[in-house]
Amino acid sequence: MQLLESRIAHHQTSSSFDCLPISHVPLFDSINNADVREQLYTQYRQVIEQSKMDMFNLYISSATAQMQHYQRQHNDQIKKMPQDRCSLPQDQKLTPIMIDLIEQRANINAERIESIYNFKAQTLSIH
Repeated sequence: MQLLESRIAHHQTSSSFDCLPISHVPLFDSINNADVREQLYTQYRQVIEQSKMDMFNLYISSATAQMQHYQRQHNDQIKKMPQDRCSLPQDQKLTPIMIDLIEQRANINAERIESIYNFKAQTLSIH
């Protein structure tokens, strides 16, 4: 989540409204009164900026909810593993060595994921 939030924060600070394709609306040029034109453009800009913020907030909350869902699902499956092992017939049970190998593999995968996360975080902070 921190990576997503930092990326969004970076995007918010680096992307200017004036660079957006919707920043210039030809309809505003047809308004003769400069004060009205400026007021409408300011309101338009505020609506766009607020919509962008709302979209980013929705994206973060959706990603957070999804992360929490998968974390709960993972925790439930971890809790269920000992019960499943005990309910298997003796000839189908995993040996302690096999269980240890599976745990080692899971730890290696977790380390790889952390390394990838750190690499991406470092790469994104450079840009």
